[in-house]
Amino acid sequence: VLSQSNGMLAPWMINRGDNRFLTYIDTTSGGTGIASAEFHRVLGAGALSSTSASSNEKVFFNGAQTFTTAATNVSVYAARIDGNITGSTNTLTIGSGGVISAAASTITSTLLMNDGSANVEGIIYNTANFVLGAAAGGADGQIVTNGNLTKFGAGTLFIQSSQATQINNLQVNGGNVELRSLTALGPAVGNLILANAGSGATISTTTGGGGTVNIALRIARDVPVVSLTNTILSGAAVTNTIGGGLIFEGSPHAQGQTLLVNQTLSTNVLNINGTTSLGDNPNVFILNQGTMTLSGRVVGGGAGALGGALTYTGGGVLQISNTD
Repeated sequence: VLSQSNGMLAPWMINRGDNRFLTYIDTTSGGTGIASAEFHRVLGAGALSSTSASSNEKVFFNGAQTFTTAATNVSVYAARIDGNITGSTNTLTIGSGGVISAAASTITSTLLMNDGSANVEGIIYNTANFVLGAAAGGADGQIVTNGNLTKFGAGTLFIQSSQATQINNLQVNGGNVELRSLTALGPAVGNLILANAGSGATISTTTGGGGTVNIALRIARDVPVVSLTNTILSGAAVTNTIGGGLIFEGSPHAQGQTLLVNQTLSTNVLNINGTTSLGDNPNVFILNQGTMTLSGRVVGGGAGALGGALTYTGGGVLQISNTD
């Protein structure tokens, strides 16, 4: 029998058809096996108090929620969030770390992924825009995990806030992520891992001066193609820097791995500081316009016949400072 808690299986197991978590109903007792789990309660738009839900419940927040007081906090086991949750001093604790979102939602409260004894991985499945923080570079909309955050689903996860707690690994298993703060993964360098074919990331800063984003960009092994967009929320051209390097984890196939780099203005510049590590088969940059500079070391790949090979194409300029 599959292991489950509070009437649901692991939070990464969902029904994409009805946007619910899954449960297992024992077939030896006349059950149907794996099925959609019912929510313990559905909360329409309104005010959140400490008694709105309990920590062993799966809760569907079906509409905008505002915490009643600055000191109010709410704990649930798993959440579907289809609406804004407002309260910059408040905390919504999610025991399993699991969140589903099927409608555009902005969160200004803290999302604490904690099972009651320790922080756990955050797992977000979203089919619409899911936004952490009210404005780019702000302090609200914090997300606190055990250092790991996984996002999947066709929607975009926007991290607008400057995160005070480190996200060591943000893995994108579907859809896109947009970072609107230089410290969107925390005060130190965190790994942004693009782990699904066609998944993408956007670096979007608020000023023309740009800055250094605390990430290392990793293209997960066997993922053939991903995209990276370098842009600015408003104003003139931007120069942004990825501070922790670029890693192609490689592929045994002849196609290798391709990074599509989209600069929204021809005068945009994207710098890669740290090491650019090439995979064990061909690596391809496709740069539509602007300039991309590999400022750190560029090191070869593994034992593949074309390990460490690098091909560039497109309308922009690729600059390489040094190679090994």
